[in-house]
Amino acid sequence: MTLRDTGSSLKGMAMTGDYEGYVTFGAAFDTKPAYKSFKLHGPERFVLDIAHRNVC
Repeated sequence: MTLRDTGSSLKGMAMTGDYEGYVTFGAAFDTKPAYKSFKLHGPERFVLDIAHRNVC
């Protein structure tokens, strides 16, 4: 699956919680971004891949 950049800009990001091994984050965008999510194993983790322009 290829993500197509929707032109969304990240406006802010914050860690909203950290309790008993569960960490949560919030992110704000100016428009709805294109994204995909999946799990990886060994160690277990969750990935949220958000399309964005390469501005580095």
